Amino acid sequence: MTDRRAIVISLVPVVAAVGLLAGAGVSAAVSAPPTTGAVSAVPLSNAQSAAQDWLIDNAEPGQRILVEPTLVAGLVGAGWAPDDVLTAEDAAAVPWREIAYVAIDPDVAASVGAAASSSVAAASFGDIEVRRVVPEGTVIAAASEQSVIAMRREFGAEISRNPAVEMSTPDRVAFASGRVDARISAVLGALAGVGIVTVTDLPVVPGEEAGTIRQIALGRVGDVPLVDGDEPSGQARSIFDSLSGDYAVDALTVSGTDLVLRFALASETPPD
Repeated sequence: MTDRRAIVISLVPVVAAVGLLAGAGVSAAVSAPPTTGAVSAVPLSNAQSAAQDWLIDNAEPGQRILVEPTLVAGLVGAGWAPDDVLTAEDAAAVPWREIAYVAIDPDVAASVGAAASSSVAAASFGDIEVRRVVPEGTVIAAASEQSVIAMRREFGAEISRNPAVEMSTPDRVAFASGRVDARISAVLGALAGVGIVTVTDLPVVPGEEAGTIRQIALGRVGDVPLVDGDEPSGQARSIFDSLSGDYAVDALTVSGTDLVLRFALASETPPD
């Protein structure tokens, strides 16, 4: 498992963010979530539309993606270069390690070769599965994932026992079982050092029901106002936008009276 000291060093940005809870006036802004729902040239099924939105939210233009033909127009419209959006017919002409994601019907996956066979599940939408290509191969990726799971359990167990973190019993079980991203546990631990933190939910990203939970809804962090109307408060923006590197917040939104943090899709290796 990753050396504990290296993990602690990697938490420096998290600890620095806690200083903002004391009232330091750092002015920052969290980037708005990526735009979703790009318009395709042909009608999409619900599964295709959901898979396309997931890719727009989680992949980046410049990464090569192998998709069903119906998704090409929407992704190009969302910023991808036409040469970076491939279909099964294009797969043989491109080195498979240059492909970042595969989003096709599992029945077609065998026809695209190593790009599909050397990948791990990222999200699932009906008859379309989005898979992340792992250049190091699935055997090494699987071994690395075991280390990540062990880290999630260790961090999650500590958070589930922390009296300064209030949450429901099912959420405590989720943390202790290793289902919750370790970055969430690390951030909660830092925030709990200065006041009571209330976790109201662990919302699952659509399509990732079988994966790692990388979103958390907070109702309270000490005496810090988290929500201002239907927007994150200025102080909340300053706190969470100060997190960087592995701990950078991918999206900061409001749901009712709760502040929802989403972290980017994690790699299969522990943060360092």
